[in-house]
Amino acid sequence: GGSRLAIVTLDLGSMVSEKLPREISSKLGIPTVLLAASHTHSAPAFLPFGSSPASDPVAAEYLAGLETKIFRVVQQAAQSMFPATVRIGRGSIQLGYNRLLLRDNGRARALFNNLERVPYGPVDPEFVLMRVDDTDGRLRALLVHYAVHPVVLGPTNCKYSADYPGVMQSVAERELPGAQVMFVQGGAGDINPLFMGRSGKEDEDFGVMQKMGELLAAADVAVVHRLPALEDAVGTAFGARIPVKVRKGRVRSKQPGQCFAGDEPEDGLGVVLHHTNTSLLVKAPRDQYSGQQPGTTARRGEAPRCRSRENALHKRC
Repeated sequence: GGSRLAIVTLDLGSMVSEKLPREISSKLGIPTVLLAASHTHSAPAFLPFGSSPASDPVAAEYLAGLETKIFRVVQQAAQSMFPATVRIGRGSIQLGYNRLLLRDNGRARALFNNLERVPYGPVDPEFVLMRVDDTDGRLRALLVHYAVHPVVLGPTNCKYSADYPGVMQSVAERELPGAQVMFVQGGAGDINPLFMGRSGKEDEDFGVMQKMGELLAAADVAVVHRLPALEDAVGTAFGARIPVKVRKGRVRSKQPGQCFAGDEPEDGLGVVLHHTNTSLLVKAPRDQYSGQQPGTTARRGEAPRCRSRENALHKRC
């Protein structure tokens, strides 16, 4: 019973599709679909520079293939559901700064690069985790919500990359065996990363990206390990990518702790919510939608290339 929701996380700059929600609803019986692009600037975008959705032939062809693959993974998720429990955790780590700086005259200017890592504010350093366990208590999925633009890699980068969210997912999955880790971008607004690869040297810049992803992963994992076990959280959830349906109710725990870049968070425990609806969490692997792994060129065997700003599937280079 109840409604069903599919959450699809994507390592893309942006994603727009009118077709997918209709097909998933009519063919799979899932009326609500959330397409959550991480907003990495090192991947294709369907809303370039805040304009209307891309509609040129190149974008249309890419979108058609992407929609087919996303539908396939949602279908796979719907066919591999299992009973589960859901818990919510919170923590805090400041890995971003507010790029809008007020001048003496009261007007703001944008500071897009901050190599000194000055923690200008205001920012919201909180991250929120949704943990999904099976009935044996094994962690099966972790949804991470955090608000910082994935622009650690700068304009000189011409390779596809998931930026720091991709590093975070890989590191967290290594630390949490058996878990599928997914990233949902928060209200990043004018929040840029404190860690910026701007040397123009690939190894150095990707190393900076690796460091930021590792810091966020460490904070996430610390909170995961401190979430309390709740016997009464068991409900009839579903999914191998991963749906949930649990009983009504709310249990509160300790207040979240706070830490900054490089520090281990304190007890980052928040509110545990039991939702009444069924949710499908679907992480579309990078090779499911682009055929490329992070840090590879657009086509194998070719030198890194940048698309022009006029091309809707641009990368900022």
